[in-house]
Amino acid sequence: MVGSNGGATFTRRAVVQALPAAVLLPLASCGAEGAEPGIGNLVLPAELLAGRIARLARELSDALNQVDGCKWFATVYPSNYVEDPVRCADIAETMEAAETVSPDLVHAIVSHCAAYAAVARAARQTDVVALGDEASLVDCRRLEEASKSERDLFMALCRFPARNDPERRDKASYLLGFCDGDELETEHVIALLESMTVSTCKSQVFEKPPQLSA
Repeated sequence: MVGSNGGATFTRRAVVQALPAAVLLPLASCGAEGAEPGIGNLVLPAELLAGRIARLARELSDALNQVDGCKWFATVYPSNYVEDPVRCADIAETMEAAETVSPDLVHAIVSHCAAYAAVARAARQTDVVALGDEASLVDCRRLEEASKSERDLFMALCRFPARNDPERRDKASYLLGFCDGDELETEHVIALLESMTVSTCKSQVFEKPPQLSA
């Protein structure tokens, strides 16, 4: 309650709604000690704040209609939360990434599977029992190289950052089947955990006005 005049009661909401922008702007600069001037520092009632957010969101949505043939969407964060609060990303690429398994993950899985098979073949060539004799130096070197390649590819797969649920499912299913109850080494666990912290978002910050549609 703010006050009354001639029987009419004025609420804080009614007063703020009635004040023109020319009055609100000076008031905003006095909202808090040390606050920067601007309407953003004026503490508005929840209803007015929600209305302002909805209005600005509609304006942003209308503006995106004119950018690159409606190919972008925007994510807006509180300005005090991140350095670049407005991020834009390609709509089609984002929707596709949310539903499909990338060729990069398929390649990582297939490459490791092939490398593991190569290790098995090389191991048979150095099996003393099967050979009935000592393995040749060439075959031992071939096994060593195959094992190193398999270890590197397995580590690369552990480090691969899954972008969506289908990729997380396929990566986890392959690793579970490969390990088959065996414990992962510490370095592999660390690689898996680090892969969960990698951002796969392709959003960008516009430093200059984008190309507008005709």
